[in-house]
Amino acid sequence: MDKTIPRLSFITGANDKYFFLCNILLQSLEEFFPGIPCFVMDFGFTESQVKFFERKNCLLKLPPHLKKTDHPYKLKSSLRTFLHEKTSAMLLWVDSDIIAVTAGTKQLFAIVDHLHDQRKTIAIAPDYGRPKAVTIGEHVEFGEPLPKFKLAVSNNPEILERIYFNSGLVFFSDHKVLEDWEAASSSLEGDWLWEQYALNLVCGRNPNEVMILDPHIWNVQGSLLRKISIHNDGMYCGEEKSIFAHATSVDEPGHNTIAVNQSISKNGYGCNTYMRLFQNSFLRMAQDRQLSNFLSANFALLKDLNILFNLNTRRNDLCPCGSGNRFKHCHGADL
Repeated sequence: MDKTIPRLSFITGANDKYFFLCNILLQSLEEFFPGIPCFVMDFGFTESQVKFFERKNCLLKLPPHLKKTDHPYKLKSSLRTFLHEKTSAMLLWVDSDIIAVTAGTKQLFAIVDHLHDQRKTIAIAPDYGRPKAVTIGEHVEFGEPLPKFKLAVSNNPEILERIYFNSGLVFFSDHKVLEDWEAASSSLEGDWLWEQYALNLVCGRNPNEVMILDPHIWNVQGSLLRKISIHNDGMYCGEEKSIFAHATSVDEPGHNTIAVNQSISKNGYGCNTYMRLFQNSFLRMAQDRQLSNFLSANFALLKDLNILFNLNTRRNDLCPCGSGNRFKHCHGADL
């Protein structure tokens, strides 16, 4: 085997709102998984953000038949189209509001080897948005209306007995399965969480090709965030040492994450941005540390591209972004 060809590539996607969250993820991947390539799908970045990722040589541009106004579910499940034959490596999709919290390269490649040896196409973790993992049928019962999904499984009711998976972190060992996901997602468009139900439909139809990951390790989210304990060698969820934590889930009762608009600044430059913040102190510190590392490593570029603005810009001056609007009515409105 040619050792210069990567066996695995990370892939994520984000829009302008999630720019800094996405880069917290990328910074954590760079720290804990050095040398593994990572690609970022453009779900609606600003022109300056596009230039940033182009400078990093990791941008997957929006395909011509898709629009930045398309729903993120549609864009995410179009991963195959974004890829443009960019890599033939196995893919590990990671949502942009996930963070890596410990080194796990050995475990990661153990998954890669298992998928290859067992000829499985997907590795994915059960959804733990409730106190326990649920079946697809149970998830349908407490979910929103799903007319298209219910029609899709009407001739295969056994699919409802399969485990319901969370699509936040998924290994894809065969790019052909991406075609199936894209087609299933297109057929379910408009349903609640349709890209995730589409992936569950693909997994439910081919259960022998699915490797089930331990969510305590690979995708700590929902109720599992309450089971976190911290030891000298890292974060544990129950008895397992965790590798990735997911900030998207809100678990009732008691919120494990909050969504806020947060001011970010460094050396007199800053901006206001959307953030999803963990309530767990260890994970919050991990987010803050990765954000600080990202700003330090990329400060000059962020400043040159006007992603960070001079906080001394007068409110009536023209905005540095080039929009032609006054700073107070543009990027200075929330500062």
